[in-house]
Amino acid sequence: IMEADHSRRIMIFEEAGIASPAMFLVGTHADKLREQPGMLERQDEFMKKKLEGTVLLDHVIWASKDRMCFYVDNTLTDPDSGKVDPQVHLLREMTETVARKVAQHHKLPVTWLKFEEEVRE
Repeated sequence: IMEADHSRRIMIFEEAGIASPAMFLVGTHADKLREQPGMLERQDEFMKKKLEGTVLLDHVIWASKDRMCFYVDNTLTDPDSGKVDPQVHLLREMTETVARKVAQHHKLPVTWLKFEEEVRE
């Protein structure tokens, strides 16, 4: 049963044009990397080279056209004031986009829709 479920999930991702599983590369403490000029770029290039020629590269959801990793600056987030690092917002948006694309190709049982409705109430 697990093998059939796994195959079905892969098919859903393929129909959505996304390799399964989708991978987001996230680096923390970007403030430390920014202290060293060019370090974010070097770190990103390092990751690209490590994944180059592997099947993993197809699974990576890029942060932007030219940046593979999401670099989160922990010092920019303040729960008390509601401030959040822009990279966290971008990561959230990209995750939601991937989820929506996959969901468009996934048929939900009616029981799940009823469950979701009850949870929202």
